[in-house]
Amino acid sequence: MQTWRMRIAIFLAAALFALPAPADELEREFVYQVRFCEGMHMGVDLGSVGTADCTSDALAIEVGFFSKWKEDLGQSLAYAAAAGLRPGMISICDRDQGDCYRYDQGLQQTAAAFGLALEVWECLPTDMELSECHHLTLGPNGGQ
Repeated sequence: MQTWRMRIAIFLAAALFALPAPADELEREFVYQVRFCEGMHMGVDLGSVGTADCTSDALAIEVGFFSKWKEDLGQSLAYAAAAGLRPGMISICDRDQGDCYRYDQGLQQTAAAFGLALEVWECLPTDMELSECHHLTLGPNGGQ
């Protein structure tokens, strides 16, 4: 009987983590897309790969929160490959800056380990345009 209850508890816990992002998180992310993708193409349909948040002449960019940097990195790589562009990320630090620093270190270590060339903008909620965000060029020619 206890095993049965434990299995249900594990299933429910796993199901909660599989739920899509709450609507308010998606709405907040869209606000940042509009703010930081100004002057670029927004919502670019890349067929079966998905929709890039924004593209420029050189970059396919995923906009997201620093806490989801791993997901955002994968999306930016997929979008860039589909569009024939370089990958980019706009990461918003909506948590404690110490947490964002740890996420940033993980992103930089991953990019270095795989030799990924990647443009990253690290933004705060108070930044009103992309030029106010901290910009990094990661990868073999980026120096980071």
